[in-house]
Amino acid sequence: NGAVNLMNKDTGMFGDVSDPYVVVRLGEVEHRTPTIDNNLNPVWRQDNYFSFEVTLSHTEVEFKVMNANYIKDEPLGTTTMDLRTTLRGEWHNYTLRLRDGGSAELDFHAYFRPTEYHSMVLDCVTVVCVRVVEARNLMNKDTGILGDVSDPYVKVRLGSTEHTTPTIDNNLNPVWDVGNEFTFVVEDEDGALELDVKNHNLVRDDPLGSARIELHRMASEEWTRFNEKLTDGAGGEILVDCYLKPTEIRRMKNEVAQARVLEADLAKKAAGLAHQVQEAEYAKKWLEDIDGGVKMPMSMEEKEWEHACGGRNLVMPAWISVAQTEVLALRQANKR
Repeated sequence: NGAVNLMNKDTGMFGDVSDPYVVVRLGEVEHRTPTIDNNLNPVWRQDNYFSFEVTLSHTEVEFKVMNANYIKDEPLGTTTMDLRTTLRGEWHNYTLRLRDGGSAELDFHAYFRPTEYHSMVLDCVTVVCVRVVEARNLMNKDTGILGDVSDPYVKVRLGSTEHTTPTIDNNLNPVWDVGNEFTFVVEDEDGALELDVKNHNLVRDDPLGSARIELHRMASEEWTRFNEKLTDGAGGEILVDCYLKPTEIRRMKNEVAQARVLEADLAKKAAGLAHQVQEAEYAKKWLEDIDGGVKMPMSMEEKEWEHACGGRNLVMPAWISVAQTEVLALRQANKR
């Protein structure tokens, strides 16, 4: 569709700015959009629709934005779309930040229609997408002189696969905007995502803390944000967004587990209702006994008053006659 806030790699004189085009690549196949001259916010309206044949070895579509020059074209930033997490059978709009492109973004639509066999293979793989957002209150392992503080980056590991964010210089509260999204194929369903925050140095990098997020804590098929305290991080913390696309088997297990929780909750509520019904039946029988002329047993207060009066029929005080008032009210309520 278009791009915004592209970097200017030309002279800038008399409106001479970057002349962008986009190279779209899947595997060994490439397609290219037309070049739009002198425009840092280009919109492509023709020759911008491409189709690719996807095989099982293909996992990512790469988008590379370039600046056209007479001698050598210059990169303006890149981004990728992971096919393993792409919505299937419908058009979806993406707006992705360009790596090494400053604040530039690329906007495009994509439609992925896998074959039945391809869908079966994809459904047999659990995929986790991770977005490292930011870290806060990191330790300073540098000199601290003239603003020289830690230069943090994050290593993200799941199973045997590891990815690394870019390094942000002199910042104890870094925010990652680019190069911070990674996709992992899950090897162990009971595994965990491991995050190691480090301070970049010329000789040896320093640890700034670590965190661990178990896969069972991640919601299925929706983004979940985790705000994790860093172990050995002196109060530092890291914010990470995670998206888990389970296999069909795992999805079915999750649905069964949720159904069991719901079943237990309903059983508990049913037991409570049964108890209430039993109490109501007892109350109804008591009212029927009153209407049938069954004499209610005397309370302790009534017995004491009768004894004090020597069995004479004297008017009972209000604090004794309350019980009779309640009985009359119950009789009237029962007749309604």
